[in-house]
Order: sequence, then structure tokens, then C-alpha cells
Amino acid sequence: MTQPLPPIERRYFTPVEVASILKIHPRTVRGWLNDPAHPLKGSKLTVGWRVGESQFQEYLRGIDD
Repeated sequence: MTQPLPPIERRYFTPVEVASILKIHPRTVRGWLNDPAHPLKGSKLTVGWRVGESQFQEYLRGIDD
């Protein structure tokens, strides 16, 4: 039996968008994304960093606890 595929990310946020939502500087978000120990995760693409919607929601749930 095959495993179901994980949901496909349909929405990605740039560091600028994440920073705007969190009301912080985009440089701070990029620093977090470059730090493997930080709980905010993203993917570095040729066009820059992107944070998937589910990754961002997971991060937000973690800071609400």
C-alpha cells in the first residue's frame, strides 16, 4: 500500500511578507532562515528565501504557546 502524498504548498511567503506580518525587519527574518537552530523554516531558491504557508503557521502556533 502506498503512503498518501503530503499536501502541496500552494502559498509561499517572502522574508519581506513574513516581516510585514510580524512587524519586524526583513533582515531579521533572513537571519532566522539562515540559522538552522531557529524554529522558522524555509527554502532557499534561486530567487531567494521562501517560507511555506504551513511552515509559517507552525511557527506562529509555536510562538503562541
